[in-house]
Amino acid sequence: ADLSWTGGDPDPGDIVTYDVYFGITSPPPLVASGQSATTYDPGTMQSLTTYYWKIVTWDNHGASTEGPMWYFTTVYIPNNPPYTPHDPIPSDHATDVNINTDVTWAGGDPDPGDIVTYDVYFGITSPPPSVASGQSATTYDPGTMYSSTIYYWKIVAHDNHNGSADGPIWQFTTKTELNNPPYTPDDPSPAN
Repeated sequence: ADLSWTGGDPDPGDIVTYDVYFGITSPPPLVASGQSATTYDPGTMQSLTTYYWKIVTWDNHGASTEGPMWYFTTVYIPNNPPYTPHDPIPSDHATDVNINTDVTWAGGDPDPGDIVTYDVYFGITSPPPSVASGQSATTYDPGTMYSSTIYYWKIVAHDNHNGSADGPIWQFTTKTELNNPPYTPDDPSPAN
C-alpha cells in the first residue's frame, strides 16, 4: 500500500513540500524530505506489523505544520510456493534428441508480483549435478552434448519469499550421430 494525505497552504502562491516520517517505531524516522507529492511508497512491508507515520508540511517561507501520528497494522498474506517446474522440452524419456538442443520448461508463481528464479541440474548421472543457479530464464543451453547418451535434468524453482518447488528428474537420449572418417590426404606438395 502507498501512504496518501491531503495538504496545501491557505496563502495563494505558497509552495508546499512534505517531510515523511515512517517506520515500525514511535516516533518513526524521517524517510523522505522536501517532496511535493502527497503520496509515499514505502515499498513492500512486513505482514502482521504495526507501522507509524506522520507528515510535516513546509511552505517556501520556512513555516511548518506537523500532522498527527497515524498508524496501521498490515495483514498476513501467506506465500504460495512457485509452481512445480513442468512441461519439459525435450519431453521426459524423449529419444533422438539433437546434440545441440536447449532444455526448456514452464514455471511461474501463483502469487502476483513474486519473482521466480531457477536452479538447473543437468548431466549424465542421476541425480544430475548443479550447473546453474538463480537464473530467471526458463531455458538452459547445455552446449553440445554427446551422441547416443542419456541425459538427466531437474529444475528447482524459488520465489523471493523463500518458497521453493522441486521438479522431478527428467531424462532424454541424444540421437546417434554418424561419424565420418577424416578426408584422405591429397594434393601433396612437392608432388611426386
